[in-house]
Amino acid sequence: MGYRKRERYVRPEYYNRIFDRSGNVTSTILLDGRVIGVWDFEKPEPRVKIYLFEKVGRSVFGEICFKAQEIGKFIAGKEVPIRECSSMITLTQRTAGAVMSPLKGC
Repeated sequence: MGYRKRERYVRPEYYNRIFDRSGNVTSTILLDGRVIGVWDFEKPEPRVKIYLFEKVGRSVFGEICFKAQEIGKFIAGKEVPIRECSSMITLTQRTAGAVMSPLKGC
């Protein structure tokens, strides 16, 4: 939150998908030290949702899904489905607390 210049780990055009108006950050997907997407855990029907900012290779996508399944199993205590979202409402367009469920409505 304390740094204005964040280009070393995220492209400026993605700021509003990662940070809300107060500078709070949501759950991110990192690849080689750079933010490439966001993820969310949904209840009561548990599932992990992911949203990638750009296309990634097949093997990278497979690894992201594998990690998402691990996270889902850790949180829910069982296997949960993974859903890839095709769009998201930016956090700066939403109300306070949106960082807690960045992919709500996906």
